[in-house]
Amino acid sequence: MSGLLFIWLLQMRLRLSSCRLVATPEGLPVKSQLLTLLRSALYLSLFVTGACATTHNLTVHSDPEGATLTTVGTGGDLGLAPVLLVFEDSGLEAYMGDDGSYRVRGIEARWQSGAVDIMDPIPLCHADQRHHEVTLESPVR
Repeated sequence: MSGLLFIWLLQMRLRLSSCRLVATPEGLPVKSQLLTLLRSALYLSLFVTGACATTHNLTVHSDPEGATLTTVGTGGDLGLAPVLLVFEDSGLEAYMGDDGSYRVRGIEARWQSGAVDIMDPIPLCHADQRHHEVTLESPVR
């Protein structure tokens, strides 16, 4: 739905760029009125898609900050902590535990000192909550 709306809005934008300015009885040019309508439709679509969120966000911190984060099992580089990971609801359904929380693939934090911390799996407690945070801590201080 939102993809079709985006394509429609993009087509309208392309059409508007070739419009001539024509005066209307209200005094606003047609192009201005159409742009106002276009902006309103865009804001409405952003509000609707945000209200019907279909993702879970996981912010991964490290203590101390700046650890290199990788996924356990694949070694995929996630960058330096903190990082934000986004999971689609449809991909999480298969990973719901008996306690109602999702379990996602673990993360390894590696600091320049050589210290390593692993959290595997990572529980996303309260499946109805949309934002989750975890902190991996260096065992060496």
